[in-house]
Amino acid sequence: MMNQFPGQISRPEQTDGNFVALTFDDAPDSLFGPVLLDTLAAYNVPATFFCLGTCVQRNPGLVQRMVGEGHIVANHSYDHADLTTLTPEQVREEVLRAETLIQQITGLRTALFRPPYGALNDEVSQIVLSLGYKIIMWNVDSLDWTGITGPAVAARVVPNTTAGSIILMHNTCGGSVQAGTATIQSLPFIIEILRAEGYRFVTIPTLLDIPAYQGVVEPY
Repeated sequence: MMNQFPGQISRPEQTDGNFVALTFDDAPDSLFGPVLLDTLAAYNVPATFFCLGTCVQRNPGLVQRMVGEGHIVANHSYDHADLTTLTPEQVREEVLRAETLIQQITGLRTALFRPPYGALNDEVSQIVLSLGYKIIMWNVDSLDWTGITGPAVAARVVPNTTAGSIILMHNTCGGSVQAGTATIQSLPFIIEILRAEGYRFVTIPTLLDIPAYQGVVEPY
């Protein structure tokens, strides 16, 4: 179980209906990102992408596509540093640098943040909250980044999902081909089985009834 820190959300306090949310960390990846978006589009499933600033810089078109296809783009820091090892100024820089890059491409100021590695402490939490963010964690971990097979990923997700679940998956920018393949292979099974069990896929803002963005500005 994750340690609890101020503002941390890992599932809704109350759940009306069988809603669940797919989330993807470390996005966007140039190799598997387009395939992932194609799969979500084929099933008409919205998702929430926690994007790294370094990956946003390399793949701006994918970020624009995410927004254009109805997904939520969120902040996962600039370069996936463990924020608990940084100074307060360095933490702010990690968050704001990614925020600026996403804003330049989309015209949207992100409102959702997920710390790399899920690493938090009281100081990091307070800094992120002071910047206007909701801290979004998870309660179902696919372990898709570890190199397990697609069926193994699905076998971790499906039986552990309940109404209100926030499912952690990855679109790891520059990650291993094996891990990226496992995510792509598992996703149709996860969607089809959970839908057959009566679950409905929504974005994090819909699941938690919170704003998707802090504001809309003109992209640079």
